[in-house]
Amino acid sequence: MYFANAGMMEANNDKQNFKQVRVKGNKAIIQYDDSKGYTLMMQMGQTSLIVWECINFANEQEVMTAANSFDIDGIKKMMGEQ
Repeated sequence: MYFANAGMMEANNDKQNFKQVRVKGNKAIIQYDDSKGYTLMMQMGQTSLIVWECINFANEQEVMTAANSFDIDGIKKMMGEQ
C-alpha cells in the first residue's frame, strides 16, 4: 500500500524527502531524514518488505550500491516469494 500511495504523496508534498527507485528491478522507496540518514524500503513479492536503515552513508548512490550488492533473488527464493 505504501508503494501504491507514494506517487500521490509525492505530488502533494512541497518538501519531498523520498522518491521511488528500483533495486535490481524491484520497486523501492528511498527516504532521507536529517536526523537518521537514509532509509530504503523495497517490496519483495506481495507479502514481504526489506528495509535498509542506512546510517552514516554519505549519499544516495552509496545506499543504492550497497542495496544492489544483496542477492535479492536468493532472498526471495529463501522466503518463498515470487
